[in-house]
Amino acid sequence: MEAIQSFHSRLPKVDLPLRLPLQDVYKFGEKGDDRRIMAGEIVSGKLKVGDKLTFYPSGKRATVKSVEDLNGRKQEALSGEATGFTTVEDLFVTRGEVVTKSEEREPIVAVRVKANVFWLEKRPLEKGRSYVLKICAARTEVKVEEIESVLDASTLERKTGNSIGANEVASVILQLSDPIVFDPFIDEISRFVIVDDYDLAGGGKIVEKLDDPTYDGKYLKRGANYSFDKAKGSVIWLSGPSGSGKSTLAKGLSYYLSRLGVNNYVLDGDELRAGINADLDFTPQGRRENVLRTAHIAKILKQAGVVAIVTLISPFREDRLKAKEIVGNGFFGVYVKATWETCKKRDPKKLYKAAEDGKIKNFNTPYDEPTTPDLVIDTEKFGETESVDMLLKAIKDLL
Repeated sequence: MEAIQSFHSRLPKVDLPLRLPLQDVYKFGEKGDDRRIMAGEIVSGKLKVGDKLTFYPSGKRATVKSVEDLNGRKQEALSGEATGFTTVEDLFVTRGEVVTKSEEREPIVAVRVKANVFWLEKRPLEKGRSYVLKICAARTEVKVEEIESVLDASTLERKTGNSIGANEVASVILQLSDPIVFDPFIDEISRFVIVDDYDLAGGGKIVEKLDDPTYDGKYLKRGANYSFDKAKGSVIWLSGPSGSGKSTLAKGLSYYLSRLGVNNYVLDGDELRAGINADLDFTPQGRRENVLRTAHIAKILKQAGVVAIVTLISPFREDRLKAKEIVGNGFFGVYVKATWETCKKRDPKKLYKAAEDGKIKNFNTPYDEPTTPDLVIDTEKFGETESVDMLLKAIKDLL
């Protein structure tokens, strides 16, 4: 009786943390209306002007500027209401993000989860096969990594196997192509459906997050299994001193392009030097050959419909112009700017230290600043989120 009396009634949804799955973003641009209205239905909590928000899985932050519905602006919207809102900051976010208040309990972001699944289709759910998973407004490819146990529909006994038949329930481990957001304490943010060849085949609820070595908590590491629908090739050439932030920007850009369904690949300068360009040194001749080879590889990717994101110091202006000539149409040059002192202090790959120790010769080559870059991003003035947003907005016409 003491235990029973200690139970608390479930809180009304309006008193729970804010959970607003983003359904869409509307940009008008007519008659001076420059609002970017983000819209969705509030699953729990409340939203009001001045709230500090965090978007998941991206982690972007913003402040509510206005709350709007079909009747105009208002001060507050509550759970169960479909609403729109604008932010003080000009954010680039996509459908499927879950909006929360920064000071409230965080939801969980994962790319590998344990879930309880029920299956409806005659064709069984099979271990190793890929499907489409929809949760809230997000959609991603999912692979059945493991079927831990199946509840036999006729005997109600647990069994093991590599498939789940019609009307059976199972405990499974799912591997996702993109990070998803869920909240085990709010059903609507944990339930999902599974689509098989355009048919709604089953559904379930996420039980817990599992560790995944391909996910660093923010970006999926290269090699994750993506599938894409869009294919319009281009080359985004990120140039700047070592430590200026090229690789960080490339990872961020790749992540958001992938969420938009844009086929992309990062050509990282250090990885190229560990492979196809391993025979090249850091002399002017070696650097020039490094740029030319990379430009040809990027051009091939572009012709295949891939957005090639190049991260290369490419210190000589003449070499960058040659790379642009090789690639042709679809080349977008970005100068990732930071002072030599800042780059040396950051030294994320310990290259400056290696050069000082004599392990790398000719590394500290002066960098020729571009005279007419397509975009300049000063990473001493702008943080990672702002810089990726700037880059996304600048290249939108190439996609």
